[in-house]
Amino acid sequence: MFTARVVAAVRPTIYHGATMWSMKLRPHVGLSPYDVEPFSEWWPRVREKLPHVPENVAEQWVHQNFNDTPYAFLPLDRLRFELQPWSADQLDAVRFGSSWGNQPDLEKLDHAEKRNDPLACMMIEAGTWPAPVLVLDNHDGLNDLRGEAMSRWHLIEGHARLTYLRCLLRRGTANPRHDVWVVKLVAGEPANRVDPNGNISAGYMWQKLRTPSTHLRSAKVRSKSD
Repeated sequence: MFTARVVAAVRPTIYHGATMWSMKLRPHVGLSPYDVEPFSEWWPRVREKLPHVPENVAEQWVHQNFNDTPYAFLPLDRLRFELQPWSADQLDAVRFGSSWGNQPDLEKLDHAEKRNDPLACMMIEAGTWPAPVLVLDNHDGLNDLRGEAMSRWHLIEGHARLTYLRCLLRRGTANPRHDVWVVKLVAGEPANRVDPNGNISAGYMWQKLRTPSTHLRSAKVRSKSD
């Protein structure tokens, strides 16, 4: 079972404000922000609410990053997860959200501060990651909450892991294949509505997310006029 918390030491700016995840899934927090309900207690409590979410995905994405992920607008009940072995060429097509940037530091594992990084040490020894990253199969061309286009193969969780793996690929010490959770959105769109508290409906969010961003619309206009 995946037990280590594999997140970057410094997180990028996270854009909150819209979520399709039920607050009933949120891990309980004690008096200290570090006093978080352990996965071993949280998973039995919420498992029936996440029938399509594998345990490993639930632990590393929903439990560990409930308050941090910028992808909580993706409805968990409409996501399906398939574990696939991916090659280096397939992983090369995966892109980060713009908050992280897409110019990986291919010498990151050579930095002195990474010599004692548990995740880095683990991956150097194993030639792969300790848990599969999550990659969205964005065949619908969704946008993020800021209206920016998401890539065809968009990384949802595992930014430190993918960065380190690309370092290993540069060194030539990575394994030939690496397990990836491929995330797919199944059919069915929520209706537009406003709840009793005045919150924007899920349907409105999906309409926004599926509308091409301004810079993409402008690019299409220019291409037609060229």
